[in-house]
Amino acid sequence: MRFNEEKIAGMLQNVLSPVFTEKEMALIKFARKANNDWHKISETDIKELFDLGIDESELLEAFGVMEMFIAFNRFADVMGIEIDF
Repeated sequence: MRFNEEKIAGMLQNVLSPVFTEKEMALIKFARKANNDWHKISETDIKELFDLGIDESELLEAFGVMEMFIAFNRFADVMGIEIDF
């Protein structure tokens, strides 16, 4: 998944369409659900991704990026690191 400035701005404003492809939107929504409501993820959720043509490696990459940011944000919070932008 490649991001340009328009896509990044859309993510920050929680506006996914029309700058994202259907696959990108599905992965972003799934990653958000996995982050916020992980206990509500079902086999149906994953099947819907596969039905869109998302393969296991793309799903794994999305989870990996999500987890990396979760870990970094938790570390920064615990260490009291201030964001300077």
